[in-house]
Amino acid sequence: MTKLLIGASLLALIGTPILAADMPVKAPPSASAYSWEGLYVGGNVGWLGIEGASLAGTPADSDTLALLGPCSAAGACPTSFGSANANSVTGGGQFGFNWQIRNWVAGLEADAQASSANASSTVNVNVAGFGPYSATQSIKETGFGTVRGRVGMLVTPTFLAYVTGGLAWASTNQSLTAGFSTLSQTYSGSAGPGVYGGTVGAGLEWAFGDKWSVAGEYLYARLGATSLALQTAPLGGGCSPGGVPSCQLNVSQSEFSNNVVRLKINYKIF
Repeated sequence: MTKLLIGASLLALIGTPILAADMPVKAPPSASAYSWEGLYVGGNVGWLGIEGASLAGTPADSDTLALLGPCSAAGACPTSFGSANANSVTGGGQFGFNWQIRNWVAGLEADAQASSANASSTVNVNVAGFGPYSATQSIKETGFGTVRGRVGMLVTPTFLAYVTGGLAWASTNQSLTAGFSTLSQTYSGSAGPGVYGGTVGAGLEWAFGDKWSVAGEYLYARLGATSLALQTAPLGGGCSPGGVPSCQLNVSQSEFSNNVVRLKINYKIF
């Protein structure tokens, strides 16, 4: 009887590890993949360049036409003031929302940033019978923003390549001063309307941690034309019937483009 009990005990000790080895082993839980879906906010810093900004003026009334008529007749009084380019550092913020379907990410994003790009150009001519004539235009862009859609593909679970496009706007201040340096016949003025257009671009975004991502992005924006009317300065009576300046110059700002290269950092709220 004792031998039987000892044998049963030995069999139990030996069989338990064997049975355990034959049982399926459950794999440890794997780390969950990063999710791009959700609402995010962030900031950006970069470079903005203006290309092709120009102003052109035409007389708005008979008094202005009379003033500029002799100069225009001589073929020397310019009303188009060339094309101006400029660039500046820009910075601001953005927010958006992403949806993720497998390896695809789609979303909407809006941004706004400040800039100090100041594009200017000057025309100088000598008009026979009138003397030196100078005209200087300046277009300063003080703000820039977009509302865009984004569509991208995940190269890896945490690395996104995307294209983007939508609406763009800019806040600009225009100024123009022109006239004969040897006479009191000058006109000047400024205005600051907003301009609107469209934008397209592309970027690369890398996610790190649970909530953060950093992106490099390029945007091209084409912004529309605007117009303004400039009141002349007193012209020695030439445009001042009754002592009140009345001459006006209609000035149009051409379409121009923005090129933006920037670095963005985002934090996913949820």
